[in-house]
Amino acid sequence: MKRFSVWATVLFCMVSSVASAQRFKISKVSVADLAAQAYPLDSSAEAVVLGDYGSVEITDNDIKGYYAIHRRICRIKILKKSAYDRATIAVRQYRRGANHEEVIRSIKGTTYWLDKGEIKTEDLSRLAIFTTKTDKNFYETKFTLPHVQEGCIIEYEYDLHSDFIFQLPDWQFQSDIPIKYSEYYASFPPKLGYRAVFQNPVELVIKDYNETVNAGTIMRYAVKDLPALRAEPYITTMSDYMTRLRFELVEAVVDGRVKRFTQSWPDVDKSLIDDDQVGSYLRKTSFLKEAAKTINSKYKDTLSRVTEAHRFIRTSMNWNGMATYWSNSSPKTIFEQKTGNSAEINMLLVGLIREMGLEAYPVILSTRSNGAVFMEIPMVSYFNDMVGVAMIGNKEVLLDATDSYLPMGLLPERCLTRIGRIVDARKANWIYLKPTINRQVKTLEYEMEESGAIKGTLSWNWTGELAASHRKGIQKSGIQKYGKELIKQPAAEAGESKVEFADVVEKPLILTTKVYYEDAFNKIGDRIYLSPALGEALSVNQFKYEKRLYPVDFGNPSEEVFMANIKIPKGYVVENSPATQVLLLPDDGGRFTYQAQVQGDDVINIVTRLQLKKPVYSSEEYPYLKKLMDMVIAKNSEQIILKKK
Repeated sequence: MKRFSVWATVLFCMVSSVASAQRFKISKVSVADLAAQAYPLDSSAEAVVLGDYGSVEITDNDIKGYYAIHRRICRIKILKKSAYDRATIAVRQYRRGANHEEVIRSIKGTTYWLDKGEIKTEDLSRLAIFTTKTDKNFYETKFTLPHVQEGCIIEYEYDLHSDFIFQLPDWQFQSDIPIKYSEYYASFPPKLGYRAVFQNPVELVIKDYNETVNAGTIMRYAVKDLPALRAEPYITTMSDYMTRLRFELVEAVVDGRVKRFTQSWPDVDKSLIDDDQVGSYLRKTSFLKEAAKTINSKYKDTLSRVTEAHRFIRTSMNWNGMATYWSNSSPKTIFEQKTGNSAEINMLLVGLIREMGLEAYPVILSTRSNGAVFMEIPMVSYFNDMVGVAMIGNKEVLLDATDSYLPMGLLPERCLTRIGRIVDARKANWIYLKPTINRQVKTLEYEMEESGAIKGTLSWNWTGELAASHRKGIQKSGIQKYGKELIKQPAAEAGESKVEFADVVEKPLILTTKVYYEDAFNKIGDRIYLSPALGEALSVNQFKYEKRLYPVDFGNPSEEVFMANIKIPKGYVVENSPATQVLLLPDDGGRFTYQAQVQGDDVINIVTRLQLKKPVYSSEEYPYLKKLMDMVIAKNSEQIILKKK
């Protein structure tokens, strides 16, 4: 009987694949397609997706129970050499035991090109398909289409068989190149109910939704002529602004009863609180009682106790680089192994604080690279990370112990996504993940020689998440090498560097480097023309385009101060120096100030301060932000003119 079931499953998969291919109306590659030298709707595009077809069908059998078959067929027109790497396809798969895995099958591919007006083809060789293990539970299958050249069309298809049906992969209707046509088909059995969320919707050329008692649910969506999503700096993830389809299982019929999963935020809360890998995890931290007792005996106030608990876990544990909101092992095992994922480490911290008799809770969130959380639509699949929060007096203090360089109260950059949700039976609610100010003070002190040489010191003072980032850089490269790497002017020679508070994360990080410039200014006749910042002030505007469709998301508000203390050569006086200037963003969103002062006969002081007071600026505010940066750079480029007495 089992043997029959196995062959029945294989037969079903074969039939399903054929049916999926026949379901889509895919035209043949034509001479006109291959002869086209540009895409009419975007002449700058390096490639265009002529057709992207996807489907998911969920079924079950006696051996595996429910499982999903994902199928994709994609056809891409290569227009420029810069798009050749699009012929290499990588498909990631997750595996956790024989009954919890994703396996790729039925890979096919063909390259089409024109030769003297005739269509030529070459198929993908099985020898060009490679699967490698990239992590403990992850595999990657990679293949490269053959004979790629300008003007060719590549086409590939594959099936992905998956045991994971709770959270299905998103279907992305948009990409970083234009999409001429994209279609998605979903078929779910009667006993499974899925919520579908169409994000950043556009006009559909196909929209079908059929639900029957016996046949289950069938959905079909198609779009056409979608523009490329242009990557720009300071953004969370392009998927937040991409037209895409998301699914999540909300109910299933099990043994004749309807089991509901996440139909409201209280449902989400309850599922996490009852989960052995999340809420129940926090009931297994009694082994930390001794550490809690020691901390309580040494420190008397709540702030000091929580700070020490944070330091204890932060320095005792090593983060394995995995961001998630659930644990893969018991708290005691994780603590003994001294390594864990973000949930395991931060729940240990929350557990320790609770063992001290204080109030703390885990907080789930979505990282910047994972995408936004939509509070209007309850879906646990939004989340992929966990931090903590402690109550100190009436104040919520955010906690993360995955980064050994961050003091208590600061979150890593990956977590700066505005909102999270507290996991607790009594306190379950939204929490604002308040960012902190990143501050840099750069000080340049130097003495000018009439020959054109300059010698002096360059120092940096960093606070906030910025200090943690530079502490990591120093740890990785060493003080001397890192000090040299920070100097923007490539012609400068770096001398000895020294650092203060490298290991004291609660204090600002200070780095000082001796510098020497051989030809630092221009001398024409009896005048010297000097750019006082020596290239160390802001000089490049990362905002290149006049308009922007997405918000500018810095993660943190910031303040950047630049100070120059300049001793001019003997026998010279200041003939002209930049005027004081103040630039403002609307609604007190930021400001830039510039001051130049002459002290005595031979010293010039320059002080600039750029404040960006918001972590996020909307697309409507973007033109003002870009203009401010243009004006800052223009001001920083102004010169001081010295004249010989």
